[in-house]
Amino acid sequence: MEELDHDRLSSLPKEILHCILSRLPEKDVARTSVLSKTWLDTWYTFPILSFSTGRFMQMSPLQPMKDGERMRKILGLEFCDYVKRSILRFWDQNLTIKEFKLWVYVDCFGLDHILKDVDILIKLACECGVE
Repeated sequence: MEELDHDRLSSLPKEILHCILSRLPEKDVARTSVLSKTWLDTWYTFPILSFSTGRFMQMSPLQPMKDGERMRKILGLEFCDYVKRSILRFWDQNLTIKEFKLWVYVDCFGLDHILKDVDILIKLACECGVE
């Protein structure tokens, strides 16, 4: 029996790979990026963007509620920068965002620090043609 040395799934058109990703939980979608260069590129161009301050906080070693006002502001800026870079990746490649989800738990970062940035992020996503 001849051994398969070619990943046939990765050779499918990107639109089909995106369709496959759209049926997976968000965590699993991100996990596919380590499978191969093809899957990393597919993940980078996956047109469903979903961001949550809660998930972002789980990844952070810092605890803004314990570390004070200054730390909340820093983390809020880092979160907004992460979302902005993700949106701009689509802008740079002239890709359309099919779905944009943004969950912001304002107590994490403080309302004053993040409200203006959230408005900017939503406008930027709209400029990238969210369907």
